[in-house]
Amino acid sequence: SQVKEGAEIEEGVRVGEVLLRLGAQKKDDGNGGGPNQRVGETTANVPKHSEKEPTSDTRFYVRKYKPTTEDVQWAHNGVVATVINGEAISVVQNRIADAGFADLTIIQMGADKVLVRSTSDTDVVNILYGAKEFFNMIFSNWVRWNKEVVPSQRGAWVRLYGIPLHAWNENFFKLCVFDCGRFLRVNSYTVEKDRLDYTRILIATSDLEVVKREDKLLV
Repeated sequence: SQVKEGAEIEEGVRVGEVLLRLGAQKKDDGNGGGPNQRVGETTANVPKHSEKEPTSDTRFYVRKYKPTTEDVQWAHNGVVATVINGEAISVVQNRIADAGFADLTIIQMGADKVLVRSTSDTDVVNILYGAKEFFNMIFSNWVRWNKEVVPSQRGAWVRLYGIPLHAWNENFFKLCVFDCGRFLRVNSYTVEKDRLDYTRILIATSDLEVVKREDKLLV
């Protein structure tokens, strides 16, 4: 098409009889009265968050206690020892007293762990090493107490039912409690076979739940 001289130059693009003006408002396109929009311009609705989004709090608190000097000194004067075969504390105490060490006190700590203290001012470590051959028959090892020594197991007596008579042996009992805890010892009437309906086994375990299970073993 030709543009006549003197005619007003219209800013836009003519398509047939329709002139599209750049920057002009677009007429209603039949979308039901939607908002007007300029050609060549883009608008976007940005959602506004009126409420603060919740954030997860991962902080946690641990209670802290500072021991007294007297309590620390009392514990430091003791020796943590492991009793061989988890022998009863009363039996161990009597054996030590009969050997002439009446000033030594044995205190149960859990399972086969005990705290050995002296009622006198004598260092317990020196006493144990002074009669090392004797105490090696009672304790498998000993170490002076420190804050890192924390008993993590408890002693638990468990009953075993359904034991075959021809398998009534300590080695078989150890196999029975293998998945329950660490075998310590059996009680006296189990060893002497005073009763055969069940056995009683002392184990060391860190589990705080009641030990109750059923296993099958080939004999």
